[in-house]
Amino acid sequence: MSSNDGAADTPPRRRAGADERKEHGSGSQVYHCDYDAMRVKTRPSFVRRWNNIVVGFLWSLLHFYLTYNFMLQLVAADGKFTFVKQRLFLLAELALFWGLLYSAVYGVILFDSCMRFHVENFDSFPKMYSDHAVQEALMHSDFKKYSFIKHLYGAIFLAPLRLLACVLFFALCVVLIGIPLTLFGDRFKEPTRKYVATMFRYVTRISLWGIGISEVKSVYADGVTVDKPINVINNHIGVLDTLYILQNGSYSFVCKKALEHTFIIGEFIRLLKCITVDRECEKNRREAYRAIANRMKAIDQGHESVSLVVYPEGTTCKGSVLLPFKHGAFGALVPLQPLLMVLDYTYLDIAYDVFTWPWWTIHTCCSPASVRLIAYWLPAIQPPTAEELALKGEHQCVREYALYANRIMREAVVKLNPNADLEHIQKRDVVVSPSLRGKLTARLYGPVMQQHYEITDAELSKTEEVVYH
Repeated sequence: MSSNDGAADTPPRRRAGADERKEHGSGSQVYHCDYDAMRVKTRPSFVRRWNNIVVGFLWSLLHFYLTYNFMLQLVAADGKFTFVKQRLFLLAELALFWGLLYSAVYGVILFDSCMRFHVENFDSFPKMYSDHAVQEALMHSDFKKYSFIKHLYGAIFLAPLRLLACVLFFALCVVLIGIPLTLFGDRFKEPTRKYVATMFRYVTRISLWGIGISEVKSVYADGVTVDKPINVINNHIGVLDTLYILQNGSYSFVCKKALEHTFIIGEFIRLLKCITVDRECEKNRREAYRAIANRMKAIDQGHESVSLVVYPEGTTCKGSVLLPFKHGAFGALVPLQPLLMVLDYTYLDIAYDVFTWPWWTIHTCCSPASVRLIAYWLPAIQPPTAEELALKGEHQCVREYALYANRIMREAVVKLNPNADLEHIQKRDVVVSPSLRGKLTARLYGPVMQQHYEITDAELSKTEEVVYH
């Protein structure tokens, strides 16, 4: 794909040739990436693909048997109160199991109306906002594969153990990370940071397994190393990419300012010197832009000990598409390390881009199929040269750098993601205001989501939204 090719001219997906693919940026720069070589490294493991499903099924089957056996013994016991008192631990375990199962089944029933509404009205959605990239990004053609019976099966036989793993993850975060952060975070910042990074490396494995990720695989392009602080740009598919990054070392993030006041997460943000952005405040956005540029320059010059991860899309999005990049990640004009997260699934996409986190947890834990999470560390992207900067000016170079990086990662999505949404990725993007995301979700997923976001029928019928190019 040449440097002058826009997103609208992207050819249909095909296997890359054995030779290296080239992508031209501004000026004479050439981008090389052997996508064939990277794709070969991701052959699936049969055992890992099925261990999540088999273990979850056997665990639920065991508790069905324990419940049946407990009820038989309770009916036959002479002193029922004494019998129950002697088996309090078993009773508590069974109560936890049935509580998790009930939550999963209830969530699937509630979730079903959203899925049916989306699938039944899918073909009419483009007529609402044919030019809205965010609407297209929130539309899931993979939901046409949705089956209530399959999800109900997942809720009964798989979700209880997966939900338990998620509960265990949060409990371990509180005990092993939250308490040390509160007690020692301000006084011993560097030792605490290393300790927290080590703990996250282990506890995140529990959470990834709990949401149905059967295998996490890292694939590095030739010449890519992450053994020193680097500036990373990452497509944002939700909590999954954050969990992966935390599992792989100590990183700082650019995140929402509202998270500063969240339990544990707020302490973690301050410890890692994360840069927070208030998207509703223009002054804060300008300050964040300068902070990101200064941090990136310091990392590039070797003055920082922690890498920085920026999500240039500015919001979550399903991994099969890529939204346009905001310019904040490119203002420093330094080399950037692109990281492409890919979900390899056969049933439904579990990217955290549509539903709020409680519903998303139910959606993932009840999925009857396992999913692989693949992280592609692509070759580094080089900024415009000093000659280009002098000729075009900083503002134009930043803009071209963002477009250049977006084209590179778009091509990577097409080449490396088996579920790439080619119809969407071939269109030029139009970005809508983030405040309209809830309204778009309500339109796409029906009355339940409308009630959740507290949107009236009158508000829902308005279509005069502002569109930013």
